[in-house]
Amino acid sequence: MAQTLLVVFCILFSPLAFGQSTFGAIQGTVRDASDAVIPNTKVTIRNVGTNVSLETTTNELGNYEQPNLNPGSYEVTFEASSFKKLVHTGVVLNARQVARIDARVEVGGGETGSRLQRAARR
Repeated sequence: MAQTLLVVFCILFSPLAFGQSTFGAIQGTVRDASDAVIPNTKVTIRNVGTNVSLETTTNELGNYEQPNLNPGSYEVTFEASSFKKLVHTGVVLNARQVARIDARVEVGGGETGSRLQRAARR
């Protein structure tokens, strides 16, 4: 009887163990000064502690998402053709957090743009 209860317990609650994750995600939208979305923007997300970078690109709606990130401090860089490069620093990501980092890029291709330090929004 005890073995049967143990088996039933394991079957019922094992999916819950897989659902616990320590990963977070960073997502957002890239727009210009006129509030138009900027597709095909290269987004580089760098873990400051490990110096590991991941790249993604905004979709046709200007949205991006990078899932499965370890908790830590991040720098998010936005680069789009004909726009200034924009860097967000001081982005702190916690376990199971989805941080929203939106960007507003300025016209001026090839130029270095702003470095912004701000907290991520949930």
